[in-house]
Amino acid sequence: MLTRRMIGIDPLSSIRDSVDRAFGGLIDGGAEGVQRLGLGARGLGALDVWENADKLFVEVDVPGLELNQIEVTVEDNTLTVAGKRPAVELENVVRYCNERGSSEFRRVIQLPTETDSDRVDATLKNGVLTITLPKAEAVKPKRIEVKGIE
Repeated sequence: MLTRRMIGIDPLSSIRDSVDRAFGGLIDGGAEGVQRLGLGARGLGALDVWENADKLFVEVDVPGLELNQIEVTVEDNTLTVAGKRPAVELENVVRYCNERGSSEFRRVIQLPTETDSDRVDATLKNGVLTITLPKAEAVKPKRIEVKGIE
């Protein structure tokens, strides 16, 4: 029986890869549909993306990261989220387990619609980074009045 103690093995990676391939048009990164570095057993950088009529939303798991360890950029129609957790150095101790060492991630997401990059908002709460991207006015649905002809 495999246990979680097998460092470096992510038992859900094949399922995640299948889902990523299915949604390859939304999340960019080549044939696999996602560009990821360092997303593994620690779960840094796992994300959800959704939208409503006015905004796109991205939530990224960043447990244990501080504000100054996270970088969010929007350029053209691409959102990049990166983060790094440095290793904790302890002196005069004997380590018996070290699963929370240094780790980093980088996620690049091709946005499905134009956004207003001047109004993007990012907040961090309880280890979850929430990014709100208002859609550009040009791509928002517009209600068209139907007129009768006499």
